[in-house]
Amino acid sequence: MSARNKEIVEKVNAAFAKNDVEGFLSFCADDVKWTMAGDKTVTGKDDIRQWLASMDFEPPQFTVDNAIAEGDLVVTHGDMTMKDKDGKTAPYSYCDIYRFRGDKIVELRSFVMNTEGKHKTDANKRGDLATEDSKTNNKARIGEMMNNWVEAVRAKDVNGAMSFYAPDILLFDLAPPLSYRGADAYRKNWEEWFASWQGPIGYEMSDLSISAGDDVAFSHSLNRISGTRTNGEKTDVWVRATACFRKIDDKWMIAHEHVSVPFYMDGSDKAALDLHP
Repeated sequence: MSARNKEIVEKVNAAFAKNDVEGFLSFCADDVKWTMAGDKTVTGKDDIRQWLASMDFEPPQFTVDNAIAEGDLVVTHGDMTMKDKDGKTAPYSYCDIYRFRGDKIVELRSFVMNTEGKHKTDANKRGDLATEDSKTNNKARIGEMMNNWVEAVRAKDVNGAMSFYAPDILLFDLAPPLSYRGADAYRKNWEEWFASWQGPIGYEMSDLSISAGDDVAFSHSLNRISGTRTNGEKTDVWVRATACFRKIDDKWMIAHEHVSVPFYMDGSDKAALDLHP
């Protein structure tokens, strides 16, 4: 029986390869049940026929790596390629479990897994290494950029600081309003803020973390601002800073920045300016 069932499955696979739905169904019982694991179950020849017709797919190209027959079961597995819903050819691995009643297939359970990610990994290891090198290089470029930005802030260099911002910068800053949009509005904020300090500004970054892709990146850090204001007041405060970067004409620019401090939620709504790492 096992040998006969295995032979039938070989014929079924030959029918699948030719997209011969009727050839496949000729080996099935009228009440056959086909389950696509994780998707759906279709019962009966007519429903399976309609389901396959509605899919309108080209016959898959597949290999049978192994076929095991035992009692009323036959298990096959292998690899195949077929087009997805967008018409793109993709690789898959599959496992089919056939259960027979007499010489007819009464149940088929199919397990199909897209292996495109694995194929890309296997086929593009050098490309992946190049991508990692690119990410490392991008992180280094952004790190250097942030160091230069800090130097511009310390020197109260408006043009230097603004050179790192995208024209459409969106900023959530410490002071009102809720947001600044556009480099022109932000430039005015820098000019007013720089003018409120005596001499150079103390500015340092701590715990800077940078994550970078090919075209976008983000960083977060704890920044210390210190110095003397024009009214003689001493300032020494730690703030939280997050920056989002976009590569424009192969140059990393800050597209969004968020600077904040916590506030005490004891009813006083007082800014927590006494915190430090």
